[in-house]
Amino acid sequence: MKKLMGFVGVVLAAVVAYGQVEPVPSVNVVGYAKLPQPPGLDLKSAIFYVMSGNNTLGEILGANGVANSEPGLADNVYTYDPIIGYTRFWLFDGSAGPEYDHKWIDPNTGEVATNSLIPGQGFWVKNRSTTTNHYAQLGEAVLDPSITIIVQPGMQILAYPYSADIEIGKLTCTNGVANSEPGLADNLYTYDSTDGFKRYWLYDASAGPEYNRKWIDPDTGEVAVSVLKAGQAFWLRSRSTGNKSWTEDRPYLNN
Repeated sequence: MKKLMGFVGVVLAAVVAYGQVEPVPSVNVVGYAKLPQPPGLDLKSAIFYVMSGNNTLGEILGANGVANSEPGLADNVYTYDPIIGYTRFWLFDGSAGPEYDHKWIDPNTGEVATNSLIPGQGFWVKNRSTTTNHYAQLGEAVLDPSITIIVQPGMQILAYPYSADIEIGKLTCTNGVANSEPGLADNLYTYDSTDGFKRYWLYDASAGPEYNRKWIDPDTGEVAVSVLKAGQAFWLRSRSTGNKSWTEDRPYLNN
């Protein structure tokens, strides 16, 4: 996955309100998004490369959540690695000094988190408030002509790597294990704070070529048309025994 370093020319600026894009003239592809975070857990991802060049938690999520010196009383972010599992970050308060006040803390160092989370990577956010919080993201839209993500065996949290919405049935991560039985195929899980998880699966050709290697919606039995909104992540379960590549092409113009 390549990081966008910079570009010139007359292109578009995207203003995103969780799924709605309004193009306006600009000298850079600059985007702004206001993402809702309901109480409890939600799957999120970065939409843009932030202007500073560092896609840290502070840059992506800001600092307007519930802060505390105790992780279990503060807003949390959970990243997941198929090998090492979860890492939990939390929003600290000012009890250790102003330099930590409303900063995301890395549990491995006890210091302000500096790890980058770029488009295509997903993570959990836990909002401890009883009301919906909103995260503002500002940065440069992803302009790589194509992006390849390495999908590992087992579970991982991923996201569509471009600054746009996409229908699940149009994702190109379809070169894994396909089967008419969900429990024998690759699975894709979305999450809603009200309804919980929903599982899609990669179908084979047994029902006809129009279903071959398509993501199936269990509610309809048809190719999924549900939309992954910009900034929304998902779980992917790969039943392959080794790594595979998922490549997406840029869905919008750069001119």
